[in-house]
Amino acid sequence: MFKINQKQKLTVSVLIAALFSPAGLAQENKFQLKMKPLTGSSFMQWVSFAPSYRQPELQIVFSFSEAKQMLGDRFHLNETLLIKGPKGKVLLQEPHFESECQFEAYYPEEDVINFTCGHEAETLISLQTGEYLYGNPEKAVYSPNGRYRYTNYYNGQDSEYCLQEKIDGNWKTIYGHQEGDFLNLWRVKKIYWVNNQQFAFIKSARTASEKLKFFLVDL
Repeated sequence: MFKINQKQKLTVSVLIAALFSPAGLAQENKFQLKMKPLTGSSFMQWVSFAPSYRQPELQIVFSFSEAKQMLGDRFHLNETLLIKGPKGKVLLQEPHFESECQFEAYYPEEDVINFTCGHEAETLISLQTGEYLYGNPEKAVYSPNGRYRYTNYYNGQDSEYCLQEKIDGNWKTIYGHQEGDFLNLWRVKKIYWVNNQQFAFIKSARTASEKLKFFLVDL
């Protein structure tokens, strides 16, 4: 894997872009997540309903040079990160990016590139819009029909979790990044989609004395 440079603290400009990009803003229509606590036995009963299906195979390009060759003029990284649209319009320009972040992967089907930046923060960027995104595709767990997925990413301090829906061919975060939302899906240890609209999950304990918790979620 190509190493860009020694990782340093993520610059203020990158953080501001991530926080205030359209992908990072709160959704206009609040998605209501319906969560119901379960006992251990009822959780196992729900899990027994889960269908057997294969998760979609994700195409991943780990080679920086291969990704650069595939993307051509759309993607430049020479100290400054530069992402262009199909007609040459500059979608994102980040000075000093090369000295602060390290290339990790390119996901061709989603047209998303993944970097590791300061404090090991996973930094995902859409090559279609130049927006900073939530959720690492490599960590996604898909519903049986592929319409929804549960995913997470590491923000440099903690893991954040979200639900995404595929809309017009693109994954949109519908729950998990308004204030307090992601705490409902925090510390998820295992998730089982029991059908296309429901999933059950185990929430891990924070302390040795705390017990595991079980939940059923309706979309």
